Amino acid sequence: MQSNIREYGGAHMAPSDHDNFVREKEEGSLVKPEDPGHVIAGLAVSGPESLSGEFVSWDDPRCREFRRQA
Repeated sequence: MQSNIREYGGAHMAPSDHDNFVREKEEGSLVKPEDPGHVIAGLAVSGPESLSGEFVSWDDPRCREFRRQA
C-alpha cells in the first residue's frame, strides 16, 4: 500500500503528506507492520488501565512489554 501511495499519491494528497511517505522510505524509518500490530494486540488484550483513554504511540516506553521479541 505504501508503495502505491509513494508512486501515485502525489496527485491526490497534500504535498506535505506525500512528502512524508517518500522521505520516510528514503530515510529507512518505516517499520514492519507486525511490530506496531503486536503492541496494539497486546494492549487490546491486556493493556493497563493507566493507558485507557490516552493516545499512545506503539513505540512509547510504556508499551515496551507488548513489543515483539526479536
